[in-house]
Amino acid sequence: MYFALCGLTEIIKKYGMTGATMSNLSRGKFMNLLIIYPHEKYLEKFHDATDPIFEKIKILQFKNENLRRTRDLLLPNLISGELNVDNLEINGEAMNS
Repeated sequence: MYFALCGLTEIIKKYGMTGATMSNLSRGKFMNLLIIYPHEKYLEKFHDATDPIFEKIKILQFKNENLRRTRDLLLPNLISGELNVDNLEINGEAMNS
């Protein structure tokens, strides 16, 4: 359903252009959208093929958010000099060499 609606994004935007400040898609217009629904066996094949990909995306999004939070916590301390990294060692190599 997600991919079907993504494919209809432009049509949905055109249908919803009646609102003054934001798009407003009426129930009637939404109900008139034509969506092709594949046979169950194709849905299962699609799910089997894409599930590992979506799991990887979810894991990477979680890691990115974690890295963002870590950066936001560390950066002010690095900039202010509160956190000293002169003698930091990464992968067995000193950073100040």
